[in-house]
Amino acid sequence: MTTNPSLKLLAERFRMVEAIGQGSMGVVYRGLDIAIGQPVAIKHLHPELIRADPDNLRRFEREVEALGRLNHPNIVNLHANLRDGQDYYLVLEYLEGGDLSALVKRSGRLSVSRTLRLGIELADALTRAHHLGVVHRALSSVNIMLAGDGTPKLTDFGVARLDTHKHRAATGRPLGAPDYLSPEALQGLELDARADLWALGVVLFELLAGRTPFSAGNIATILTNIATQPPQDLELLCPAAPPALVDLIYRLLTKDREVRVSSARRAGAEMEQILTGIEAGMNTPLPQAAGGLDRFRTPTPLMSVANHNLPAQATPFIGRERELNELKRLIQDPNVRLITVMGTGGIGKTRLALACAHRVVGSFVDGIFFVPLAPLSSADDLVQTLGHTLNMDFAQDLAPKTQLLDYLRGRALFLVMDNWDHLLDGLPLLAEILQTAPRVQVLATSRVKLNLQGETIFAIDGLDYPDTASEHGAQDHSAVGLFAQAARRAKPGFELTPDSLPDVVTITQMLEGMPLGIELAAAWTATMTPRDIVREMRANLDFLGADSGDSPDGHPHSLRAVFESSWRLLSNDEREVFVRIAVFRGRFTRSAGQAVSGASIRQLMGLANKSLLRRDTDSGIYHIHEVSRQFAEEKLTRARRPRPLLPQGIGRRAARP
Repeated sequence: MTTNPSLKLLAERFRMVEAIGQGSMGVVYRGLDIAIGQPVAIKHLHPELIRADPDNLRRFEREVEALGRLNHPNIVNLHANLRDGQDYYLVLEYLEGGDLSALVKRSGRLSVSRTLRLGIELADALTRAHHLGVVHRALSSVNIMLAGDGTPKLTDFGVARLDTHKHRAATGRPLGAPDYLSPEALQGLELDARADLWALGVVLFELLAGRTPFSAGNIATILTNIATQPPQDLELLCPAAPPALVDLIYRLLTKDREVRVSSARRAGAEMEQILTGIEAGMNTPLPQAAGGLDRFRTPTPLMSVANHNLPAQATPFIGRERELNELKRLIQDPNVRLITVMGTGGIGKTRLALACAHRVVGSFVDGIFFVPLAPLSSADDLVQTLGHTLNMDFAQDLAPKTQLLDYLRGRALFLVMDNWDHLLDGLPLLAEILQTAPRVQVLATSRVKLNLQGETIFAIDGLDYPDTASEHGAQDHSAVGLFAQAARRAKPGFELTPDSLPDVVTITQMLEGMPLGIELAAAWTATMTPRDIVREMRANLDFLGADSGDSPDGHPHSLRAVFESSWRLLSNDEREVFVRIAVFRGRFTRSAGQAVSGASIRQLMGLANKSLLRRDTDSGIYHIHEVSRQFAEEKLTRARRPRPLLPQGIGRRAARP
């Protein structure tokens, strides 16, 4: 490539040697700083580019201002900002290692250790930039350059948002390369630091997998995937990636930016912790990159590393924003020690609890731990399970429970304990923990009330669903969104259409927003239309799930299994009352329920405490979920004559309290 001879020397100091590339704002030259004899990179913004698009000059000026603020070993260094008539020049640090995208293309993918090292340095650079009010907004592997020693450097701050400027993403086109755009950029929302964190997640995924997480054959599909689909399976694409790193990347790629990892500092701290563990296991010394690997640590006693074992979720969490905010408020109340998320099987208790726990990661000095109870066959196993989850080493000469309580006594941690209804015999231990360890908080999920002192019940119902398909914004209801998401997993390319939307709405109404039922119904889109699914559901509830028992994780994967497991929790008297209640569709008063079923107030409340009835605290009106009612009706009529589990008429929407 040749240069314009008249522009070979700038400000009597910088000589342009040869053109080495075409950037977004003009030609990039390899140059020479004559004063010190070092190579430099020179960006030339030509007057024709300014006339073609005046925003090019604004981007040039914004990059000058951004780089003028930033002085960091992982951000490209600005040597000079020059103007010669209508020509503008940026003289930058010369980086001979090429960009990160080219490295991935050459290598296919990078090792876990190298990915973590690069990620830590990039997080450090973003931490500095965000602290100074600079948001990159167009981060990608193309604008991460490599020095000769492999040090990554952030470049191309031309569309950065500075705290002295208020720019929106939607200025006629989204900002940045399509693969790295955040969901909020596609929505035209104002971009903040969380957009950079999303892009960091894309880059980390790309380094490990050799491809971006939403890659597709064309830009339109990429953007659709970003907006609606979960990222590709990183564990499958990179089996060597530690679960903690996969979990971090998935949290960086959370579509709801309110739930996304809260800061670049936190992301860097987690990567630092993961790398420390890997290097310790390999028994090799830790390298001291710029600032050392403890750059994210602070001298405060608060935990700077997000210590948790929360499982990564394979699909985005949909809806329940109000419930998440209320749960977070309860968790932040130091007087609330035990919260029980209560609801019938399949209603989404575990997903809600985990989504909430992810939101408060870093809020507890000693960490957040998920404890699944369904795999346990006896309460006798609970102490050892908790100890294993907390990475305790039990001594041989002391009772394990005593050691567990001593360990928890002075710690501030958060336990997410799933499926307590499976292990009610273990509740005395939970009571002892709450009494012995005043800084331990517990978020439990259960189909039954735990009846422990200080328990706060947080009852949940199904996802919100529309009254009619013609309702404005019907497709925006959470239940409809969940069906569409699950349907795309079964049938890639599935889209809601004016023809299919009414049947999808009917499905959500029949199931009253029950997430498990919706996902089971959507799985049939691989072979059926939504209209066919409605027809089959009205004929037989067993259509939704072929398995007859619980899954290995303890969560039923068929509606019959859900209600059979709830049935086993009832006493004989409660079963008798429950099947008599089946004559009601939807709502009924206490007096009507007692007159029909012969139940006492205590028995009605007992069914409510086991999530088979719901009682509105303001009106006192009871409600029975339609699918639960159909199960009870089948139990009542099975001995008399065979009949379908879902008789004609289930499509009618039950009145809401």
